[in-house]
Amino acid sequence: MRVLCGGGIGGFLRVAVLDAPAAGLAWLGRQGTRAIAALVFIGIALPPLDALLKPFVTEAIFVLLCLAFLRVDPAALQSYLGRPALVLAATAWTTLAVPAVFGAVCLTIGLDARSPTSSSRSCFRRSPRR
Repeated sequence: MRVLCGGGIGGFLRVAVLDAPAAGLAWLGRQGTRAIAALVFIGIALPPLDALLKPFVTEAIFVLLCLAFLRVDPAALQSYLGRPALVLAATAWTTLAVPAVFGAVCLTIGLDARSPTSSSRSCFRRSPRR
């Protein structure tokens, strides 16, 4: 239980007005992945609600990412920024190497001929032009 500094109404208002929303946002930040998954299932189960909320998907994902980044330790972030080679190497690995390795594996096992993108490209080619 939190001890109210200053007591009285002012202390209560500080807890009610400042700490409760912060606790709610912290909880939502920890549940970001589950929230996105729940929204996908809700959108599939309730198409009218999906149509109503569709314009807000980008903003919702942006807010959830911001909440997740608020949990970053500033001292740890500063130590990583002091070593830019490590940051650049990790960035290159996740944006270049991982997709290249995944693509090479897919080509090796022959997944390219049956991929959804190749079938969608063939449907697009066969569709009538306007």
